Amino acid sequence: MRGVKGVIDKIVIEAEIKNQLEKEIVEKALKRSWIMDIDNIKVRVDGKTIFLSGIVSSLFHKEEAERIAWHTAGVWQVENEFL
Repeated sequence: MRGVKGVIDKIVIEAEIKNQLEKEIVEKALKRSWIMDIDNIKVRVDGKTIFLSGIVSSLFHKEEAERIAWHTAGVWQVENEFL
């Protein structure tokens, strides 16, 4: 456009899903996975970050839980705190 010397971008991207809903979605997704033992997994949500903690039986289970969490809509970060 003529006369335009600059553009200021004030677009902010926000998650469409609220904390409690994200937590429930992740927990349900973990339960649907036949390979996961959900009894020892705790899910906590803070903003757009999902925290996974508890005890898993293998590195594969740790990575699989993280992969499932990453596929939740609105998630920007997953912190894997498994033992």
